[in-house]
Amino acid sequence: MTGNYCIWIVTPPDYPHSEAFHEVAIGLQGGFRELGLQAPIITDRKRIRGKAIVLGANLLPDMPGGKAPGKSILYNLEQITPGSEWLTQGYLKLLKRHPVWDYSQYNIEQLGRLGIQNITHCPIGFSDALQCFEPAPEKDIDILFYGSMNERRRHILLALSDAGLRVETLFGVYGEQRDAVIARSRVVLNIHYYPAKIFEIVRISWLLANGVCVVSEDSPVDSALASVQDGIIQAPYAGLVDTCREVIASGAWERTGQRGFETFSANRQSGYLAPVIASAAA
Repeated sequence: MTGNYCIWIVTPPDYPHSEAFHEVAIGLQGGFRELGLQAPIITDRKRIRGKAIVLGANLLPDMPGGKAPGKSILYNLEQITPGSEWLTQGYLKLLKRHPVWDYSQYNIEQLGRLGIQNITHCPIGFSDALQCFEPAPEKDIDILFYGSMNERRRHILLALSDAGLRVETLFGVYGEQRDAVIARSRVVLNIHYYPAKIFEIVRISWLLANGVCVVSEDSPVDSALASVQDGIIQAPYAGLVDTCREVIASGAWERTGQRGFETFSANRQSGYLAPVIASAAA
């Protein structure tokens, strides 16, 4: 298998949230490496060489030029759901101009309804490169939540705190600083932001790769969930507080973290990439 690739994380000036794509880039790079291909991770479009796998293309319409290079594949990592601030006409026009990869069959169906047909399913999988931190010797946080806040998320987090659990929240914290807090946490909680309840594999894959226990609000079964659902604990929104209390009290978080790693690591990113790359080269 041959080819010249790079992984471009679109990084507008003074916009720290592009770092949210970094873990996906690491996994992709590891997958390419297992296939004998080099795919450097870059943040400056001037350094693009060969075919760029673009992460964060939803940010391009607001940047000068607003375009991706001609030889680009746009890897959509956004949830395609009504109400998403990223589902703009500018972004949809970009998706129509370039080949698109998407991690979710649900997203692919929704994009198809919007007239975007040039899409290939490329799931998010495991690479050894994703194993980046060890659990802290002492777990002094019961429940960690990180991400944007809205009322439905805030309601659950306040209820958990009222139930006597030690709850920590983070927003806009990435990399080693965030990972240090994850390592101190027994459970990382996933609560959906949008009513569509698309499973957030983009965020959760990093946790599973590092053996972290994930409790998630339940989701409709989608390709992104199906591959890892045996490695997480799911509960309906109304049952999240009781489920978290039980997981902490019983100590189930330890074995759940291990099971999550075993489940996710069985799905190699290289295995997902190989047919996708072959198709793109055909």
